[in-house]
Amino acid sequence: VDSIALLAAGKADLAIARGDLNLPADAQSVAILRKNVVALWSVAGLPAKGSKKSPAPKIKELGNLPGHRVGVIGRTQANVILLRVILTESGINPEKVAITQFATGQIAEMARDPAIDAFMAVGPLDSKITIEAITATAKARGEPKVLPIEVSETLAKKHPRYEAEEIPGSTVSPLPPRPEDKIDTVSVNHLIVAPKSLSDTAVGGFVRQLF
Repeated sequence: VDSIALLAAGKADLAIARGDLNLPADAQSVAILRKNVVALWSVAGLPAKGSKKSPAPKIKELGNLPGHRVGVIGRTQANVILLRVILTESGINPEKVAITQFATGQIAEMARDPAIDAFMAVGPLDSKITIEAITATAKARGEPKVLPIEVSETLAKKHPRYEAEEIPGSTVSPLPPRPEDKIDTVSVNHLIVAPKSLSDTAVGGFVRQLF
């Protein structure tokens, strides 16, 4: 967000920004830096004392989220807005789903919070933050259930800032496999942006050095 402000003020020639943020009118994307996928998951709860069998998760799909609270990693509004878009396109009233935001340094606190029934992280497939969060919630609250976004393709067509994507099985961990199978989700790109006034020569030189 700070780099966008510098770009808008004419104090920077290049900026890194998520593709779903409001960019200056004279900004253009010159390269995709990385793809960020949405991970949404619930937890089953820990086994009862003396039992090795994990209980079934109460939230098995997005349609179960109304009346529950989602912990969203990230302090900006970008992930909250994205979650509300996902809920709306899934036919769910976003006002019926409570949201609490946590900083990346509060993952352990989020995992232990009994008021949180589901979780959301947005990052690359190999994101250390997402993997840490899923692992922490599994340890504190029981085996995670990754929730598919079944409307991903429809959402991407209506909202071009987002793309339909898949999370391959065992992305988070191979044993136990998390998720057990591939999961439909959505993604948003991190872009390198530049003012349209920047010469093609300068932009081309930078992109060649980058890649």
